[in-house]
Amino acid sequence: MSEELELKYSIEDAGQIAEWLDTAFPPAGDGWRSAIITDRYFDTPDHALASAGVGARLRRTSGKTQLTFKSDIAVRGGLHRRLELEGPATRALDPRRWPESEARERLLAITGERRLVERFVVRQRRRERELVVGGSVMTASIDIAVVRVGITPVGELRQMEVELRGGSAAALRRVGRRVAAGGLARPEPRSKLVMAAELADAAAQVGAADTLAEASRKVLHRQLLRMLERETGVRADDQLALKQMRVATRRMRAAWQLFGTAYKRADQRRYVAELRSVARALGEVRDVDVLLEWLPAQPGVESIGEAWRERRSAAYEQLMKLLESREYRRFVDDYLELTAGRGGAVARRRAATTIGQAAPALTGRTYREVLDEGGVAVGSSIDEAWHRLRIAGKRLRYALEFLRPVLDDRAASELIRRVTRMQDVLGEMNDASVAAIALEQWAAQAGTAAQQAAAVALAGERRQHVGRLRRSFAPVWRGVSGVTFGRLLARAVGETYTANGVFTST
Repeated sequence: MSEELELKYSIEDAGQIAEWLDTAFPPAGDGWRSAIITDRYFDTPDHALASAGVGARLRRTSGKTQLTFKSDIAVRGGLHRRLELEGPATRALDPRRWPESEARERLLAITGERRLVERFVVRQRRRERELVVGGSVMTASIDIAVVRVGITPVGELRQMEVELRGGSAAALRRVGRRVAAGGLARPEPRSKLVMAAELADAAAQVGAADTLAEASRKVLHRQLLRMLERETGVRADDQLALKQMRVATRRMRAAWQLFGTAYKRADQRRYVAELRSVARALGEVRDVDVLLEWLPAQPGVESIGEAWRERRSAAYEQLMKLLESREYRRFVDDYLELTAGRGGAVARRRAATTIGQAAPALTGRTYREVLDEGGVAVGSSIDEAWHRLRIAGKRLRYALEFLRPVLDDRAASELIRRVTRMQDVLGEMNDASVAAIALEQWAAQAGTAAQQAAAVALAGERRQHVGRLRRSFAPVWRGVSGVTFGRLLARAVGETYTANGVFTST
């Protein structure tokens, strides 16, 4: 690794600072050179490089692609000291396809087999020339850069850098003092990576001016990264990671329910079908985990646990086959392209509607689904009706969380709290019901009368627990179905509540 020492500045007028440099440090050689440089910054979904204190990019200039691997050592004001390592690469974010180099090996030592994902792209118009000060050689560069997330521009950076190429650090500091006296540039303590990341993170939030298509891509991208973050843990059979990976797929499906009208129906069906196959494989394992977490440690049920563990082992093996498959890689690539705005899904004309305009209708529609399902389920003994209410409640909670940046925050917090409370009860109810069904199925094929009796007794206890939860559900339901919730929801979206409807515009 080479050590790099450079001054960084934020500037306003690139032409003015170039003229000042020519006056303060007259060019001794060929003067200014120009280039277009595209830097593609990346990391693993679980931020392995950032956690290790390094940054990485693929730089494309003059038809060549170079891997750059950097680590800050010290920053004082605008003076940056860091380590840098470079090596040849290709445009593909797959280190296995890059030529061998120390930079590639250092990268793989941190990332391992994990997928690399693009964070943002910085495309810069650069002017640069050499400065010679007291025998020391430096390169001054002036960049005007556009930061993009996917295909969407999210901001602009204007910077000047002066990098020491040979000579003394004291000479570089003298240049810094001259620049400060000139008053045309501000010392910049942040690297370009950090500044661009701040723009990208801010742009990742759903905003009131976002169209339905833009908002859906942001939400789907965030949940896709959460899903991929947990993949390493799932491969290591971490049960919490598996649970969280499954939740991310559920949130993605809820996003399609909320924003799906922004896309043509055929495109929506294709993406949802791809997602469903992954969600199903995760669910086969997670559902057994839930059963095993509940199964009491008491005599007579050991054989039930053994049977369920065998079932889990088979389901986990199928999940691993899926994660290693070409179909799964295509699924991830497809979603990355979609959420970057480069996918093949075609937005409908209505996708131009902004989230600020659509939020009342989106939340109102999702809430009415909860009221409709609750009207059937509450007071009923039909498992399927309660299951549909649970699913509708999840969709409402996720919708409120997705749209929270454009909602009244205090009202949204209380709404989410109430829906979460309902979800918790319905989730416990569903888990008990699923356990009862699984136990009854096992009892039907039990090897001995004692095993059958133990399974039937446990199933009966689970059924009783479901009954108790349903009988005590009324206060929880009032917290979501009552007037207070309707008024809070209307306030959250800036509408007026009416007794005969959720709010006036719906």
